[in-house]
Amino acid sequence: MQKYKLIALDIDGTLVDDNKVISPDTINILNQLNSNNIQIVLSTGRPFIGLKSLLSKLNLTGPMITYNGGMIIDSTDGKVISENYLSLEAYLEIMGYAATHNITPMIWSYDKLYIIRENEFTKEYQKISNVKPIYITSYLALSHLKIHKILFYDLLDKIKEAKLNLSQSSLYDVFNSKIDFLEIVPKNVNKGNAIKVLQDYLNLPKEAIISIGDGENDVSMFHESGLSVSMKNASDAIKKESTITTLYTNNEDGVYHFLKSLFLI
Repeated sequence: MQKYKLIALDIDGTLVDDNKVISPDTINILNQLNSNNIQIVLSTGRPFIGLKSLLSKLNLTGPMITYNGGMIIDSTDGKVISENYLSLEAYLEIMGYAATHNITPMIWSYDKLYIIRENEFTKEYQKISNVKPIYITSYLALSHLKIHKILFYDLLDKIKEAKLNLSQSSLYDVFNSKIDFLEIVPKNVNKGNAIKVLQDYLNLPKEAIISIGDGENDVSMFHESGLSVSMKNASDAIKKESTITTLYTNNEDGVYHFLKSLFLI
C-alpha cells in the first residue's frame, strides 16, 4: 500500500466518536502511519484552534485543512498556506437574512468566534466548539475583518428554509455539516479544492490520496482522492459518492479498523 502518501481525515462523525473522543487504537495507528512517511491531514469545518486538543494527542505535523477548506495551516509553524474569506457584500447579505429571519449567526474570523446575543443554540455551539465567544453589539463591528465562515444553528425548519434561500446566491456556498448546522463559506471553498491545493503544495498525485469522511462537506474531498472512504454511519447518499464504506461506525473505531485492514498493520 506504499502508493498512498496522504490520508485526509474528517473529524466529527469520523475520527472521533459522538462524545468527541479519539480512541487510543486510532491514535496509535495514525502515529504509526505518520512515522512511516504517510502524511496525516485533519480536514474539518473547525477552526485551527479546534484541532489543538487532537494535535496534542497525535504526533502530527504539516498542513491541516480547516474551515471546510477555507484555510490550510501548517501545524508545524502556524504558516497559512492558503485562505479564503467572505466578501463584504456577501457578509452583509448573510447578516441581513439572519436579522430578518431571527437567526443568531456564529461568525468565525481566524480562531475567534463572534456572536451578537446568547440563546440556547449559541450555548450549545459553545460547548461543541469549545471556544468562548466574543460578544458584539452590531454585525457592522466586524465588517473590517476577514470572515472565514458563518454558521447558522437553529430549529430544523429554519435551517432548511435558510439553505433553500441562501443557496440562490452567487456570492457564497452553503451546505449542512450536520442536519441542523448550515455552513456558509466563500464561493468554491470546499475540502476538495483544499485537497487540490495540497496536491500542488506537496507534489502528490490524486492517486496517492485517501480521504475518509461521513458528511455532505466530505464529498468534494472524495472526488479529489484516489481512494474515498465513507463511514458506516454516513447517509446512503454520502456512501454512494465514495469508493468504499467502513465496516464500523465512528463509535466503533471505524477509522482504526479500516486503516488496520488496508495497511495490514
